[in-house]
Amino acid sequence: MHPTFAIVSPRGERIELATSSASASPFHLDDETTGLGFVGREVQVSASTGDGGRLRATRTASRTFKLVVDVWGRTVAARDENLATLARVVRRVTGFPLPRLQATMPDGVVFELPFVHEGGGDDLKRIVAGGPQVVPLACIAPDPYWVARDATPYVIEGLQSTGTFLPKLAQMHLTSSASSGILYVENDGDADALPVWQLTGPTTLATIALGTRRFTIGPLAAGDVVTIDTAARTATFANGSNAYQLFGPAPYLFPIPPGSNELGVVMKDATAKTSAVCFFRPRKEVIL
Repeated sequence: MHPTFAIVSPRGERIELATSSASASPFHLDDETTGLGFVGREVQVSASTGDGGRLRATRTASRTFKLVVDVWGRTVAARDENLATLARVVRRVTGFPLPRLQATMPDGVVFELPFVHEGGGDDLKRIVAGGPQVVPLACIAPDPYWVARDATPYVIEGLQSTGTFLPKLAQMHLTSSASSGILYVENDGDADALPVWQLTGPTTLATIALGTRRFTIGPLAAGDVVTIDTAARTATFANGSNAYQLFGPAPYLFPIPPGSNELGVVMKDATAKTSAVCFFRPRKEVIL
């Protein structure tokens, strides 16, 4: 089975993009849609004294894609109204999230691709009656990966208070003077996921590790809450002030690779109020 698609506007309005004749939606995802395959890479190669060149760096580029939507209507007026709806949902609105292409997988997991409409749809021809209006939209996704809309639960092991780890909600409670916990997580995506950590004091030093990769931060006083955003590379207190100065030397805010991973947390001089929360959303490169 294939995923189903929709567009969600910055204000939350949602239109389904039909992919079969069984759908009653007046918006159909045209087969001429392109650019949703592999992500492009920017490669830097410099000349060398030997054969060929020397690879300097690679990075993932933004995704450009063409979204082609066939807009139908039972009457010309209804079709024109649907055209206005499509224009509204793909329009960027200052102060709101970007519009996003949404894919619902056969297992019910929803992935989203925020995008900006760059052009296209400006040279439509007037169709008096019958047939759809075919609208080609040139779009760019600043982050080229599809990101899961919702986080998923994981299980904590090795703590005095074991149980279900619910991203954004549940906590790893650390109750000894130098407590440690192990969290086994499964990244179901096919690209690195970028976690967000929320640490609550007191602790004199917190160490977060994944294999040989780790970072330290501290001290945190009782009641201090620090949020560490891997994607933004920031650390902030609950009041929004900067906490980056609490990191140890050369902090490595690591991503979580696809597959099974073992995250380790050690917090020195912890009390019953000390806790750590981690959540992330899997990312996918290709959804067709």
